[in-house]
Amino acid sequence: MRRLKNLSLQQLTLLMSVLLVMLFLLFYFSFKAFWSFDREVSAVVKRQQNEVERVRVLLTLAENQLITSLEDYAAWDSMIKYTEDPSDEFVMDNIGIDATEPNLVDGIAIFDDKRNFIWGGWYRGDTVQEKNILDERSQPKVNALLNQVSAFPEQYIQSLVTYTIFDNQPYLLAASKICNSHERDCRHGYLVFLRQIKPMFTNAIALATGVDLSIQVLRQGALATPLSNHSLLFKQDPLGDDRLTIDIGHSEHQPKFVTLSELSALSGFVALMMLFNIGVVSILVRPIKDAQIVLETFQRTGGKLPNAKSFYSKEMRSFAHHINKLITQLEVRGAQLQWQSYHDPLTGIANRRGLYDSLERYVNQHHFQYIAIVLLDIDYFKPFNDNYGHLHGDKALKRLAQALNDIETTLECLVCRFGGEEFCFAFASDAPINIEKQLHIIRRKIESLGIKHEFSPTSKFLTVSIGAATRKVTDYAQVEPLFQRADEALYAVKNSGKDNYKVDFADTYEAHENAQ
Repeated sequence: MRRLKNLSLQQLTLLMSVLLVMLFLLFYFSFKAFWSFDREVSAVVKRQQNEVERVRVLLTLAENQLITSLEDYAAWDSMIKYTEDPSDEFVMDNIGIDATEPNLVDGIAIFDDKRNFIWGGWYRGDTVQEKNILDERSQPKVNALLNQVSAFPEQYIQSLVTYTIFDNQPYLLAASKICNSHERDCRHGYLVFLRQIKPMFTNAIALATGVDLSIQVLRQGALATPLSNHSLLFKQDPLGDDRLTIDIGHSEHQPKFVTLSELSALSGFVALMMLFNIGVVSILVRPIKDAQIVLETFQRTGGKLPNAKSFYSKEMRSFAHHINKLITQLEVRGAQLQWQSYHDPLTGIANRRGLYDSLERYVNQHHFQYIAIVLLDIDYFKPFNDNYGHLHGDKALKRLAQALNDIETTLECLVCRFGGEEFCFAFASDAPINIEKQLHIIRRKIESLGIKHEFSPTSKFLTVSIGAATRKVTDYAQVEPLFQRADEALYAVKNSGKDNYKVDFADTYEAHENAQ
């Protein structure tokens, strides 16, 4: 206490200022350590987890896109015939370089039901390097992969998708059994698709999610440690001992406990508070000093006190709130991928997956009691393609699809491309369906197109064979047999001269046929 009594007012003020600064810093860092900093870290961790989840979603969408392309080929009667009787014509027309989707598939391998290799190849630009793409991998591991696919049920199509490595490059691998066109009877062999994960693909994911993304090969036994503000996803190669490492560099960074700008602000605040206190004391003692100066012989000159208005005893602290905006690119990309999984890429109308989903909604959600399935097959479409060319064939498919899609009806209706030159209508109603009326409308619509077909034995214009089946249903399980009955009716028409239609009324099991 004696020492304090010997201190001047300025000294006491300085001492109190130091104590106040120390208390302030103590409370500030205590609050930051036990409250605000933990909340900042938790918020950043949560946003980083959201970024990882968005990357997972886009990878899943890419996997589903490859599965969709694979199942379009695997569930195909023509593919079954090819495994039983391979031909170069089938390869050229259906799985050659001009018949595949180069952006989706980089390699194909086809095996029969005994796992004997039939055909395969790598798609390199405008050429196909024909070879068994799985030949260079460990045969036991290839067998293990096919064993896994072989364990899938035969009643419906099911696909496996995984990641693998060829020539130090990452690939998506999808495999499935070969089934009939109704995605049933899956026991006719195996189909494998490979798609390279190219920089354009990773760049698209990075753009859609706002993260830095890289995919690297991790050799057997090697360890991967994520960098700061990075997350790692691992994908084991089932055909080898290596792994793929997906490195996600987050746009959201872990906050530092104290930043340089924060230290600068604190230092400025401490200095301002010290100066403010000293300035206040100086103002208070100025009258005393002035009186003392007046009494002194020599008057001090200069040394003006700082203006008190230039000092602040209160520091405004601000915390930057980072707003994590939703990435519109992901929504757009997700919507595009979602659309592609339910629509045919050539014609733009629904594909089989879209058809089955719509039928399930008709029955299970909207509770329509009457369902009709109509299968259309273009007559002599192979001679059309062979003589007019595949480009004209594609244009004909597009025109036909658009015309069928433009048909107006009071029924709930969906038209889809069922595969190759086959189309399918699904009609639903609460009342019995006059299916023959709808067939007449469909035939007139096709006739109105007037697509020339000089190589058809039945007509100079493009014609179709139609098989239909209708019945009253109470659950979705009763819809599936309609496809079989419509298919049988279709083949009956094709075997009896084509350019006709046949209806199987499944409720009475009586077939009605109308001549052209």
